[in-house]
Amino acid sequence: MVPRLFALYHQWRRNAHTRQQLALLGERELADAGIDRCQRERELSKPFWR
Repeated sequence: MVPRLFALYHQWRRNAHTRQQLALLGERELADAGIDRCQRERELSKPFWR
């Protein structure tokens, strides 16, 4: 059970970190990644546990 909780905690931290990085991208960087504004906003609106 402890390893599962540990993995879950790290997944949540990774989600929060990736979304934080996504929020910092400019329009050009988003376009380069193939992400539009709607996709970014949808991802940023998710809670960290999803």
